[in-house]
Amino acid sequence: MKKISVRTCNYICVGLMALMLVLQFLPFWSAGDQSVSINGFVWFPSHYSELEKVFSGANSAYDINNLVGMPILQMVAAILGIILCLTKADLGLTALLPAVCGLAGILCYLKPEMQLGAGWVLHLLVSVVMLAMALAALVLMLLDMKDLVKKK
Repeated sequence: MKKISVRTCNYICVGLMALMLVLQFLPFWSAGDQSVSINGFVWFPSHYSELEKVFSGANSAYDINNLVGMPILQMVAAILGIILCLTKADLGLTALLPAVCGLAGILCYLKPEMQLGAGWVLHLLVSVVMLAMALAALVLMLLDMKDLVKKK
């Protein structure tokens, strides 16, 4: 039986990060006659005043500054993670970027404003699986290092 490798985990993370990037550009919220993607709202919130009214009604403590940080972190970590995981797939430490991306997604999609979006559960699920695969790569790296030390 062949065991899963760090490389395999990193490649799976590449697919999950690419999927997350695509999901962030697809319509997520609906407000009135507007469909809004996460990235559309993050970069151009003033274009979607009706959506901000919905957020304010759903969460009295709504503050746009508390909402945009995690999607931005997730997008940057995903882009850098894809590049690094493709170029350095055998290195376990490259899984740190998918781990950051997954954790940022989990923290992001547990916010009440994000749970108003269609398909937020899919986004959360992708983030959870991404974090799990990244942690698996890191554990495999540590186990490989342990085996290397034993052989010496």
